[in-house]
Amino acid sequence: MTSREKKNKVIQQVIKPALKEAGFHSLRGTQAFSIHKEACTITVNIQSSQFNSNATGFSFWLNIVVDTPDLSDEQLQDVTFFKSFTEACFLPHQGRLHPLRNIRGYVIDGYKNYKPMDTPYEEIQAIIVNDMQQYIIPGLSQIDSISDYQECAALWQEESKSQFVRLVDYFSEAHMLTLPFQKDTWIDTVNMKELVEKKKTLCLTTDEIMQNKSIYCKVRELSTHPQEDTWPLICMTLSAE
Repeated sequence: MTSREKKNKVIQQVIKPALKEAGFHSLRGTQAFSIHKEACTITVNIQSSQFNSNATGFSFWLNIVVDTPDLSDEQLQDVTFFKSFTEACFLPHQGRLHPLRNIRGYVIDGYKNYKPMDTPYEEIQAIIVNDMQQYIIPGLSQIDSISDYQECAALWQEESKSQFVRLVDYFSEAHMLTLPFQKDTWIDTVNMKELVEKKKTLCLTTDEIMQNKSIYCKVRELSTHPQEDTWPLICMTLSAE
């Protein structure tokens, strides 16, 4: 089974049935589903990346909009997803450190350590079934009004500021920025300067970073280049500040 086929199959066999079972109905001619509640309408659009390929993997995510309750299906077909959020908000740590996710959403296969991946479909299916049953459908079910959504959004915003999330974001960026370099070519590079700025942006201290190597190791394990140990370059950056 190709990566594209695995992506399409998990959408057809897991995502769509879970939404329908939760009371959502499909909007004709689209990949979107909606549910009308007393105080709001929730629309979920299954979106695939236009950059999907065997090299990058085949990714998809759920764009979600909470709107007023009086919208018809015809109006929902034209709903803008500009102010949408994704299913990542419902997942632990907002989808970080997930075996099938990156910043784009769910990613089927792609490359790891410069070699093509071929994750068994059964493994993909089991993970996404668990996400739908344990997090995504319950998360959607708790939103019964626009004010409910606004309360959830405030909580998600606070969670994004937690030390753990900020450290994961720092180490994810650090691992990618340092990959092309060795100790003798790293100092004063543009990438090093970016990493210094990333630390400032995330309001992290050197001690916080140095004391959480275990988080770095998990980020590295789940990255596309787990064989590369970039910790020494991260330490060099912190020492050079």
